[in-house]
Amino acid sequence: MTIDKLGRIELMKKKVSMLIFVAAITLSVFLIVMNVINGSEPETGIEKGMKAESLTLDRYQGEAADVLPDDNQVTIMNIWATWCEPCVRELPDLLELDNDYRDSGLAVITVNAQKYERVVEHTEEFIQEQNLTLPVFLDSEAELFQLYQIRGMPTTLVIDHEGIIVERIEGEVNYEMLEAIVIPLLNE
Repeated sequence: MTIDKLGRIELMKKKVSMLIFVAAITLSVFLIVMNVINGSEPETGIEKGMKAESLTLDRYQGEAADVLPDDNQVTIMNIWATWCEPCVRELPDLLELDNDYRDSGLAVITVNAQKYERVVEHTEEFIQEQNLTLPVFLDSEAELFQLYQIRGMPTTLVIDHEGIIVERIEGEVNYEMLEAIVIPLLNE
């Protein structure tokens, strides 16, 4: 290779490097501007310490109703799906808590957050298989899922008698864990 060709190759490498550098700077500036325009804070939804917001959802085998009870009860709201193994494992504990503390002012409600056409039929099969007697709401349009910015299932919210979320648990819960949270709230 001649010196002239080596010089051209080096010049070409410098031009390509400069082009990549300029493209990277341009992309970075574009992303920063878009972040500022769209708001730099990501949506976090309703979190622990905030007032729980309710909405109207269809009840399984019933009319649409407000998800949260009106009567100043301590509420456990469990968001689940039939395909979620941890959701299935925790259901017996939720049923037991409901049976043990319903008369003391605890409301346990469940929200099936599956999103597909056969959600009602699939939920019916699941409820019968699991012998589920808790209130079941259907969030097939992902309204509650979006309102609370649910990031995974199961998600369990514990809401005090004033409507404040005192716990938000993402992942599997059990009887003892929830009982330790609920008993002090029921005694207030």
